[in-house]
Amino acid sequence: MIDLINQYRGKCLILGCGPSLKELSVDRLEELAKTHCIFAIKQAYNLYPELIDFHFINDNNYSRYDYSRSNCKVVAEFPLNHFVSSIADTADYIFRVDNSDFTKSLTVTHDFDGSSLPKEIRPWGPGIMYELVLFFAQALGFTELYTYGWDLGPPGSQTRDHFYDYDVMAKAFPMSQQESDREIELSLAFYKWLKSKGVNLSICSTSYAHEEIPRQDAN
Repeated sequence: MIDLINQYRGKCLILGCGPSLKELSVDRLEELAKTHCIFAIKQAYNLYPELIDFHFINDNNYSRYDYSRSNCKVVAEFPLNHFVSSIADTADYIFRVDNSDFTKSLTVTHDFDGSSLPKEIRPWGPGIMYELVLFFAQALGFTELYTYGWDLGPPGSQTRDHFYDYDVMAKAFPMSQQESDREIELSLAFYKWLKSKGVNLSICSTSYAHEEIPRQDAN
């Protein structure tokens, strides 16, 4: 992905798979797509494929995606000990995640500078948003990031709700309470690191991400 670094400017809208994604109408997304680069995580792509610029997937909670209506770039990540060829075959960029030791995960180390792209072996987040998506947006050069559907979960929760109600492939294992609580802490640390790099992060929908992260609509 070296060819993409610092090749973009301006605003990026990131679509996650939390229930709050329902707060974004297709009319509003069509309007935002005129001025924002659109990132979609996993099933969020299925809602508006023709509007997506980058699609992020990994080997948990994924579907079979139809790219016939889209010119998006596909970005995939896999753990070092697992690889899904059907996903890899559709990917323009592939990264690997070292999830062998939780004590080295990003929620523990907060090593953002050491995890910056284009480093191909990604830190364990946990979660693709932390492992890849936010880093990707920063590396490409965007200075304004907005999220819909990045909901996380309440402190101590072990599962995550989604905007969709259909079956997906390779459902993720339940999180530990430790992971869940640290995920909220990590959202604030990531926000502050992005800020230090000249990148503003705002949340546009309901979310359990840290309350210090600004809540405001994309503009």
